Amino acid sequence: MYPNQGMEIQGVNTTRNDLFPFSALRVLGSLQIAIGTVCIGLGILDLTLLLMNYDESLLKYSAQPDLQKAFDTLVSLTVASAPIWCGTWYVVTGSLGTCVSRERSHSLKFMKITFLVLSVLCAAFFAPACGVMSCIIAVIHHTLDYGDVIWLVPTAVAFLSFCEMGIAILSASVSCCCAPLRLAKVQTDPPKPPPDPQPVQQRSYPGPRRYPEPDFRHRPGEGYPVLRQLPPEPSYPYPPRSSGSMGYDRLRRWALPHDDVIY
Repeated sequence: MYPNQGMEIQGVNTTRNDLFPFSALRVLGSLQIAIGTVCIGLGILDLTLLLMNYDESLLKYSAQPDLQKAFDTLVSLTVASAPIWCGTWYVVTGSLGTCVSRERSHSLKFMKITFLVLSVLCAAFFAPACGVMSCIIAVIHHTLDYGDVIWLVPTAVAFLSFCEMGIAILSASVSCCCAPLRLAKVQTDPPKPPPDPQPVQQRSYPGPRRYPEPDFRHRPGEGYPVLRQLPPEPSYPYPPRSSGSMGYDRLRRWALPHDDVIY
């Protein structure tokens, strides 16, 4: 991703997976769960029968070294409980197959890859190992007790194990080749830098209104007051005052401010 290009996010396009075999994977997963459950039950049954007849069989085959060695091998393989452990693996693998559905499309890719890997391991290791060990146990049972039917239990386990191997191969093939996922790439643009802050334009409001100063000059047709000449000083016997003294005039103007104005 270059600095001038957008970011690409890869994901599963869940709206275009109509061809994905959801039903086939669920059916195959259900078959694996059923086979694993039956193998676990048969493995527990075989182990229980061996432990119940262990003392009697040990006394029976201890006199013959060849049969004693075969019996020891039978005990070791049966106690290993291959059907139980491998059956558990079958159940886990099948459970992931049944969890694939349209409702879980957000985890579809994870479920598909996990189911594919577990199916490959089941077909390559667990199912063949369980089948081969069960066949050996069935042959030893049939050799030691020719008239007994206990050998049918490991024989059934071996048959189911080989069936499980075929189902696991089919499951891996369906998950790998027949279940393509449509990947969608969503391109997102890089975040844009914030715009440069614009200077705030202050609105110029008019200042306070300034009224004109009143003009007391005489204008015809206007009602402004008109000044007149002051009359001469009255000849009342006022006390003499010194020339240049303005105290009386100031006092009079303060006490009678409009005495000389004619409206």
